[in-house]
Amino acid sequence: MFNKFPIVKLIALIPFIFLSACSDKESPEHFAEEVIELLQENNTAGVIDLIISEEDALLFYSEMPSKKQMTPERFREQGKKQRAKTVKYINEISDYGKMNGGWDSAEIVNIDVSYKEANNSAVVSNIADIDIFVKLKEKTFEISLNDVLRSKSGWALYNEPRWRGLKHDPKYDVILGSELSLDQTTNIVLCSTEDDAQLVNNMLTSDYWTYDESKKRFTELVNENRCFSKEFALNTSFTVIKNGKYRRENNDLGYPFHVVKIDISNASSNPQWTSNRHVFAQIAKANNQE
Repeated sequence: MFNKFPIVKLIALIPFIFLSACSDKESPEHFAEEVIELLQENNTAGVIDLIISEEDALLFYSEMPSKKQMTPERFREQGKKQRAKTVKYINEISDYGKMNGGWDSAEIVNIDVSYKEANNSAVVSNIADIDIFVKLKEKTFEISLNDVLRSKSGWALYNEPRWRGLKHDPKYDVILGSELSLDQTTNIVLCSTEDDAQLVNNMLTSDYWTYDESKKRFTELVNENRCFSKEFALNTSFTVIKNGKYRRENNDLGYPFHVVKIDISNASSNPQWTSNRHVFAQIAKANNQE
């Protein structure tokens, strides 16, 4: 991922692919639609054809300062390795879609595009990151196309695309708005933002954080009035207002999101975010009863 996309840094990665064609679509959104259409047709070869062409790769490479240039043999060797890697991820995306309901009825829910600077490149006029949210059998998944380039030949895949996994499953929404209650007296850490609640969850569950580091950071969050801890009694009722962002791994109760926004009855605060295990336990219990 590059913010400025400097040419030297870009070239250093050498993801130059050969014997490919670009898309003639006018916008990143249309390029994304073309990728999904090809997957629906079970045409992974067509997606592979959207990898940057040898001609554009060579032209782009020619903009690099001569002192950094490789030999043609080294250039082609690196290009072949990157092509194999990109093809692998394209096939992986195709397979994940088939495992999660199939591409036949795939429906694009949303396409997010963010543009990057091309640094006055004479070869590339636009660079974009594209996130495609596609629905397969009522579940929404995300596919990322990073560093999609537009040259005179059209839009092309530069870096390998990635399957980002589940982003929404309606079965987890059935509990929203329902009133639940705690099955025991417990301390609950509550935060005003989802990001802070996720940070607290990470501090509690990740080996990356030591006890002393977690204690120091949590104290800072409390002192900054971003989070607080409070004891709530048995049978305290609460309502789940919103589920958090889906993560790569489920939490220990099997949920793809690790935090929820709740409204606690008789609490003096506004609805807050939490990753409290007892809260999730009651959500899981209620979900199983649906």
